[in-house]
Amino acid sequence: MASLCRDNAALICIICKTTPFNGNSGGVLIKSKLICFTCEMRIILAPVDDQYYMDFKEGLKTAWNNC
Repeated sequence: MASLCRDNAALICIICKTTPFNGNSGGVLIKSKLICFTCEMRIILAPVDDQYYMDFKEGLKTAWNNC
């Protein structure tokens, strides 16, 4: 996702691959990567044994090591 590494680019959520309806302020940025508010809430509410949670952890590892 090269667009996440550029300044002034619309950020895309690394989980759901969408741009938040309220722009870049609609979530949390980690190393210039966006997790939208909806995905943030899903992660917070997901049990640690849920497949979504496990997939998120792997995606976050990848995002952390890139850029």
